[in-house]
Amino acid sequence: MAVSRAKSGVMRVVVVGAGTIGSTHAEVLDAHDQFDLVGAIDREHRDVVVGSRRLRTRTDFSRALADLSPDMVVIATPTGTHLDVVGQVLAAHPACRLLVEKPAVASWAELDRLVDVMRGEAAERLLFAHHTAYAPEVLWLARAKELQQSGGRLRSAFCVFQDPYANDVPGYRQRLGSSWVDSGINALSVLERFATVGPPLGRRHLDVEGIVEEVRVQLGGGDETARATIVTSWEASASAKSTRLVYESGMQVLLDHTGVTGLAEQDGRITHRFGTDGSRVRRIQHYRNLYDVVANGPDALTSWETTHRLLRTLLHAT
Repeated sequence: MAVSRAKSGVMRVVVVGAGTIGSTHAEVLDAHDQFDLVGAIDREHRDVVVGSRRLRTRTDFSRALADLSPDMVVIATPTGTHLDVVGQVLAAHPACRLLVEKPAVASWAELDRLVDVMRGEAAERLLFAHHTAYAPEVLWLARAKELQQSGGRLRSAFCVFQDPYANDVPGYRQRLGSSWVDSGINALSVLERFATVGPPLGRRHLDVEGIVEEVRVQLGGGDETARATIVTSWEASASAKSTRLVYESGMQVLLDHTGVTGLAEQDGRITHRFGTDGSRVRRIQHYRNLYDVVANGPDALTSWETTHRLLRTLLHAT
């Protein structure tokens, strides 16, 4: 079966990593009229289902890139392998763009390596996929400037990001690092939509195993300083993710990242709301919005400067 449907005049893309996240990238790319998913690469031969077809992954990395000649490579491998894959892509196909799944790195040593890469010629070609920042409910509030202005200064925020991973903590730690490394970057990227994320103010484990973490971070600076509390957890029956923003006027905005909804409340009354028709899976909506930005001008994605600052905050709290 042909790997590509040979869309003309669009960006040719290869996805590296055929796990859950890589398959999500592949599904979104396959359905997007500005991209041509020409192949997938993984350490093992496996099938990736995209729409009505199946892609058989290739394992011969350099040869696959040479054969497929992509304009962009999406790196959706485990976090600890991101920089090695970046190096392989730059060596085998130095002209293409690279989109690196979040978090780009999970240690200070990896961040130092990434900084070195970004000092070179490859800097203009590396993009970073902070997908939760492109969630529909987040974009709704980010674009509702009058609503934010009516609330006045942002005073505080409370984020909760929970996943049902307690049944296999060693396995998830190997793949994701920790609940904070995996989900903390999502919370930080959402908060960055509404205030400049500053350094962490404190961190503590809320359980014995260290799978439930509380981190407090500074938002803004000077007279505009606010604080956010972020809780990440693997101790849940199902994924549940939300952000609550409290403004100077007393207005509160609840962004339900699981339900893909938004509610603004003032003086005990709902003043604004946002919802969807449920026709798209939550994560698919995130990546569809992200790829719309890539197609229309990737400069609008989270910049390297912002990514670097968010990663430093993430690692300082690790």
